[in-house]
Amino acid sequence: MPPTGNEGLLPKTGKETIQDHDLPAISALSPKWTIDELKGSFRLENKLLVRDSRVGLRHPSARLSAKGCRQKALSHSGCSGKSRWGKLLDMMPGMVAEKQETPEEYRARLAGYVAGKDVLELQREAPRTLARLIEGIPEEALRRRPAPKKWSVVEIIAHLAEDELTSTWRYRQMIEHNGVKLLGFDQDQWAQLGDYSSWNINEALEMFRLLREANLRMLALLSPEEWECAGEHAERGKLTVRELARHMAAHDMNHIEQIERLLAHNRAG
Repeated sequence: MPPTGNEGLLPKTGKETIQDHDLPAISALSPKWTIDELKGSFRLENKLLVRDSRVGLRHPSARLSAKGCRQKALSHSGCSGKSRWGKLLDMMPGMVAEKQETPEEYRARLAGYVAGKDVLELQREAPRTLARLIEGIPEEALRRRPAPKKWSVVEIIAHLAEDELTSTWRYRQMIEHNGVKLLGFDQDQWAQLGDYSSWNINEALEMFRLLREANLRMLALLSPEEWECAGEHAERGKLTVRELARHMAAHDMNHIEQIERLLAHNRAG
């Protein structure tokens, strides 16, 4: 299940920087915070303010260790709930640089989304959740990128559709040829080749829905032995049909959260 409270918080290291001259703007958004308080959570390095790695941020895109959270950087209620700093990050994505997740961190985070859940039900619900999220949203907002190299909502849903296409093939290859080699793919190159930014969002969602329904029909009929058929993934090693189904459900959740953040930012902007 998605992390709650202090559960599932992953350690994150490295430098996340914010320009010194941005602090007045941040302080203006949160009048209860003075510039000195904000500086208290950062240190000066090469004319940039670098976030103190001991500070914990309750923010979907920056899950940090709750150990040693400092009250100045969090709401007065402590580490539970979203801090005022987390809310500021919602309003100003990109002001704090994101650290690239390691493959191990990514897999651990995705595993948390589906722990103890019915993955087929999660998969079944995903197209409906996406439809609810985009209903009534202006076209311009759905096509707006948060940064030049970051996907828009349209591009994310196009990615979900084509990723489901790859899973359609992988499920069947593993069952037909147990132990088959499974190649990875470059999702950014696929986005470029497929020109995701030009897609009609309703057509992208319908493609995703139809492929997902076809896969769910097949999965519902598998024998216990077929669930354990496997392939050798080029990046992840041995991968069973069961593990791929879990991964796809978690992959949905990951991108649904991403879309929720994008839409919240567009509304705030």
